[in-house]
Amino acid sequence: MKKSLFSILALTSITLLAGCSNVLPTTSSSVSSTSSSTSSISSSSTSSSILTSTSTSTPSSSSSTSSLPDGNTITIAKAIEIGLKAGEDPTTERYLIKATIVSIDNPTYGQMTLKDDTGTISVYGTYDADGNLRYSELENKPYAGDIVIVSVTLHSFNGTAEIKNARLISFEHVDPVIDPSEYEEMKISAVREVELEHLVKTTGVVARITYATGLIPNGFYIVDETGSIYVYDSQIAARVSIGNTVTIAGKKDSWILEGEKSNAEKFGYKGSCQISSATLIENDEGNTDFDKSWISEITVKELVNTPVTENISNKIFKTYAQVKKVDGKGFVNYYINDLDGKTGSYSYTQASGSDYKWLNEFDGKICTVYLTAINAKSTTTACYWRFVPIQVVDEGYTFDQAKAQEFAYEYYVKDIFKDTYTGDPLLNVPTSISNDLIDLSKVSISYKSNDENVINFAEEDGQTVMHAKNNGTAEITVTLNNEGYTPVEKKITIKVDAPKVISALTVDEAFNSPVDAENKITVRGIAGPSLINQSGFYLVDDTGIIAVTMDAEVLNTISFGNEVIIEGYRVQKISKENTTVQSCIQSATIVANLYGKHDYSTASFDKSKTFADLLKITTETNVTNKAFVVTGVIKFVETKFYSNAYLTINGAADKDASALFYCSDANSQYKMLKEYDGQEVTVEVALCDWNNKGYRLCLLSITGQDGVQKINTYNYND
Repeated sequence: MKKSLFSILALTSITLLAGCSNVLPTTSSSVSSTSSSTSSISSSSTSSSILTSTSTSTPSSSSSTSSLPDGNTITIAKAIEIGLKAGEDPTTERYLIKATIVSIDNPTYGQMTLKDDTGTISVYGTYDADGNLRYSELENKPYAGDIVIVSVTLHSFNGTAEIKNARLISFEHVDPVIDPSEYEEMKISAVREVELEHLVKTTGVVARITYATGLIPNGFYIVDETGSIYVYDSQIAARVSIGNTVTIAGKKDSWILEGEKSNAEKFGYKGSCQISSATLIENDEGNTDFDKSWISEITVKELVNTPVTENISNKIFKTYAQVKKVDGKGFVNYYINDLDGKTGSYSYTQASGSDYKWLNEFDGKICTVYLTAINAKSTTTACYWRFVPIQVVDEGYTFDQAKAQEFAYEYYVKDIFKDTYTGDPLLNVPTSISNDLIDLSKVSISYKSNDENVINFAEEDGQTVMHAKNNGTAEITVTLNNEGYTPVEKKITIKVDAPKVISALTVDEAFNSPVDAENKITVRGIAGPSLINQSGFYLVDDTGIIAVTMDAEVLNTISFGNEVIIEGYRVQKISKENTTVQSCIQSATIVANLYGKHDYSTASFDKSKTFADLLKITTETNVTNKAFVVTGVIKFVETKFYSNAYLTINGAADKDASALFYCSDANSQYKMLKEYDGQEVTVEVALCDWNNKGYRLCLLSITGQDGVQKINTYNYND
């Protein structure tokens, strides 16, 4: 163990402390140095100062004791006793404690955890010896592992003793004990490829610091001439700045949130590539820009679509993208969008977006963005990359018109076609492009099929519509023109394979089928209004409705109004009281999509009840296969932290005269209801109970006083 004395007490002060009790006077003590070998770092007050050595580092054996004087310090056990006795009001007396820092919990205010041989205690805030400069303002400061002497007041908070106010009298830096021979020195690109748990040593420039809740640093990116990687360590993150060149020793690691590990394994995601259990070996305290010579250029769309099986997490890419700030309730999202203004994602934050205020100056602009995917959110339906912008530069981006046709095809044409159709999709295809970010106004698009008995295009109501006619294969030629440029042609092969007659149940027959989580049933109906807080929709026919849940990837192949034949498990959600409640077809897949743009049938909808009647229905009666048509008054509630939507009898969200629309965020999921706040409306609703809290409403459609009906299509990508 190597120790360096960063703060010492002058001999006269040591003598003074040794001759008094362990209670310090409430006024600032005068601690000054008479040694010429030290320099003084003090606050604006000259009554006290912390004395620091310039660069002294003297090795000592692991058995040696601290060279900081004990004076008349008290133990942490004694401090806990005093704090508990004091209660919530801090002591007026100050006490000396000598201890080791376990962790710096908030580097702004100097919240930390201390330990000695008798116990541990939390420090609410740390200041210089005079109490004027807080921890973050100190030029030299102790870190985890260092030994400190602090003058403190004590109290208890929620029954736990803690240090309310700590003044840093002196500290001794203790270098961590590591065996250099156990760490293999290598470039960052090599670190990314070594096996997990391998001990590595590497050097790089700090490119970006990440933050946890409360804007507490929790990690940072380092970059060399070969690559980039994330270092997860809150103690080191508080000690480095962007531009520092640092040498780190640590363990190659891969992180996945514990609750997402099974989902990640399902999709082959290996986790966030990083270094953990790190030690800071060296820091030049410089201000160097990170090396960009190795960084490859990519579009945001390409990054979003990169399979999570590839080892790209925490690898920096260069892209041209729009930075977009979107204010939420108690948070701010910063989106990094591709040049279509839609493809992209929000920047990953644990601090409600406050860690990205540096992006404000770029809001709405197309910039050069150095970007990485810090990790992949792993859900039951998919994994998707989450972004961290590393550096953004506004270079006055101008779109190259020579790329307009290729861009139009990649972003607006290519992905709208499927390889195979099992019915007529009645697909509207674009012939021109509207884009608010880049000029695509001079691009025109036309389509031609080599076999119009299989696929043909027709002009209908001012739209170009693709039809699938008969089974077979056709080649589609897409021609993209741009004034002043050579036309670009793209070929797409499409197969039409309409299914043979498939035996399927009606919705009512499906509802009355035995509950069976082992054997699937096949059901036919119209893909109707969306579920909320579930991935799926209501399947509707003349006999009834039933909730259908499916993976988002499967749902993305369906449009509202398609006629579909699905296969899934008939399950019944059971409440805590063992009453039968939510019925659904779970884990559904598509046997055949017969397409079409059908209106869902309302033949089974119950129009005989009032909203007051619905409020009387309990989960003892399973009505989750029914839809009701009632009138009521919308009540929309927004606060800084949540939003809810209600259907009410009289406009007030009273317990016995209103029902909640089931959702997690009404401002997003039921945004369509905001314009009806306070208005009497007619709604088509289903009663649902996905969380065993009693029936809530799921909106199917709403009709305002103007007679215009709006349908809930929230889950669809139409």
